[in-house]
Amino acid sequence: RSIRAAGTYKPHGDYSPEHAGVHRHLWRYVRHNRFPLRHCPSIPDDSIVYFAKGRAGILAQIPLDEETLWLLGFYVAEGCTARHADRPVVILSSDTPYLEKASRILQRLLPGIQPRMVRHAQGWSLRINGRSAPYLLHSVLGIPMAKARQKRLPDWVLALPNERLRHV
Repeated sequence: RSIRAAGTYKPHGDYSPEHAGVHRHLWRYVRHNRFPLRHCPSIPDDSIVYFAKGRAGILAQIPLDEETLWLLGFYVAEGCTARHADRPVVILSSDTPYLEKASRILQRLLPGIQPRMVRHAQGWSLRINGRSAPYLLHSVLGIPMAKARQKRLPDWVLALPNERLRHV
């Protein structure tokens, strides 16, 4: 089971206007290897979707595997979304092995992001700047925006079979 994201589609491979079947006014998107989603009738499953003016993308199909479910539960337990310098930032605080695992999963789901490990008085945290991580967690996976102690798992997660739910 997967969830489709929205944004800008970046196709794989080399495309020309003749092969891509696009109109002349879309050639600028082809030249930069990016298309607005409104011009894409379908998106291949292995594509990356980008925000306008963004360097980081999100997979067009988010796999709901063990790692994605683990990340979802880890965020609800140890994370928050805040604003820093008027930009969204996802912060995860925990022990280093868990933060490294979360970083690997996020880099797989959000190609192009650059999570940073930050040391502070209480220990370590992982910071992910930009719109991709909040979009993944709140808009795609459905975790409601709430204060740290009021975060809850979305209903669709709680409806999963027990063998899938144990990964959360």
